[in-house]
Amino acid sequence: MNIYDMRIQYTVVKAGENVRLNTSERLVSYMLGAFDDDPTCEWFCVIPTDQKLNPVGRMIINKGNAISTQVNVAGLFKAVILASAPAMFIVHNHPSGDPAPSKADRLVTGDLVRAARLLQIRLVDHVVIGTPEADPKGVGYYSFQENDDLIYDQSRHLKRSIERKVKRIPLITKP
Repeated sequence: MNIYDMRIQYTVVKAGENVRLNTSERLVSYMLGAFDDDPTCEWFCVIPTDQKLNPVGRMIINKGNAISTQVNVAGLFKAVILASAPAMFIVHNHPSGDPAPSKADRLVTGDLVRAARLLQIRLVDHVVIGTPEADPKGVGYYSFQENDDLIYDQSRHLKRSIERKVKRIPLITKP
C-alpha cells in the first residue's frame, strides 16, 4: 500500500494588485480570462477567500459542455477546506451569453448553501457570467446575492417536500 503526502500547490495565473471581492463587479473582473481556454463550454469555479473576502486562489471544479456542467460538491468543498478558507464564491459561465440562472443553477445553489452552512463556511455569492450583449438587463452577469436568491428558504423547501408527499397519498373516495 502506498502512502501519499497531500499538499496544496499555488500557481500564479495573473499578477496584479490584491483585490477585495466585496462587489459582484470585482468578482466578475477577477474572473476575466478564467474561461478563455474554451468559451464554448460551461466552467464551474470556486474562489476561497479569507474573512475580508480577499481571494486565496481560484479553482476550476469542472468543465462541462455548451449547455451544462456537473458540480462535484465534495471536490468543491475540499478545495475550500484545504485552503482553510472561512468564505467562498462560486462562479460559472453561460456560453450563450445570457446569464439568467437555469432551474438547475438554482437547485445546485440551494444545495451548496445548505452544505456550506453545515461546514460553517460562508457562501458569499454565486455569480453566473455571460455577456452584456446577450443579457436582457445589459449587465452581463447574474448575482444570486444581489437578487436575494442566495438565501435558503427552509419553509419553501419543506412546503415542496410536503407537496411531493401529498401527491403520493392515494385519494379515498366514497362510492
